[in-house]
Amino acid sequence: MDANRGATRDVVSLSDVVDATGVPAAAICRYVDLDLLTVNDHRTGEDLFSRESVATIVVLRVMELANCGPHAMRMHLASRPHNPGIADRALGEMVTHWDLSHPELPSLLRQLRAHSDAS
Repeated sequence: MDANRGATRDVVSLSDVVDATGVPAAAICRYVDLDLLTVNDHRTGEDLFSRESVATIVVLRVMELANCGPHAMRMHLASRPHNPGIADRALGEMVTHWDLSHPELPSLLRQLRAHSDAS
């Protein structure tokens, strides 16, 4: 899946993020409401996010499915700018170790690994 499809140079639409990541739009909107994620622009009635936000959205969804609350999400996001690859890899290992079962997790963990390997 490609979050770059249908996007302008610097932003990705909410619908493209949903298509690319599999993260439900309602979850993404909840992250915005909790101030965990920022909408970069709002054109033609659809939220637009920076390309960098796509990896953050995957991280937040993995954490939500692992029953992490907003405080834990904020703490993880605060550690990501220093070394996102290590922080996200550790999150993926932790969630895998917990042996959580949710239909979204396998795809999200693959995406998380891909993002962390690219960092």
